[in-house]
Amino acid sequence: MYTMATEPYRLSATQASAKIRAGELTVEEYARSLLSHIEERDPVVKAWEYLDPDQVMARAKELDAIPPEKRGPLHGVAIAVKDVIYTKDMPTQHGSPIYAGDAPKVDAGSIIVLRQAGALLLGRSTKSPPPTLEDRGRRKNVSEESLG
Repeated sequence: MYTMATEPYRLSATQASAKIRAGELTVEEYARSLLSHIEERDPVVKAWEYLDPDQVMARAKELDAIPPEKRGPLHGVAIAVKDVIYTKDMPTQHGSPIYAGDAPKVDAGSIIVLRQAGALLLGRSTKSPPPTLEDRGRRKNVSEESLG
């Protein structure tokens, strides 16, 4: 098995890609390691707006089933999609409650390219809500929310 120093979630995209290409790591093993680390750390980090582990693991298995000679250049490389880019199988809320439940029917061009290249889309990373038009002046604390 893996040690803390060799856990797949610690690999750079280049390292993970090389290990997957060499047959030293499956996309499923890589995804499982990433999801485990996210589950452990995200309650503190709060980096994920949307994450469906079942969807990620299903896609990882699909990617592992692709014969090596048909794999794309990003085969198995994990990608977080910012919550402003349309992705047909994930909600897109632009970091704002006014878009709650918005479910695009199409992928953005960048997502089409990533999928064709074999990337593993993990989920949506968070985005701050858009600014308001109300000028509340300079604030001492950047986390203060506008009341307008």
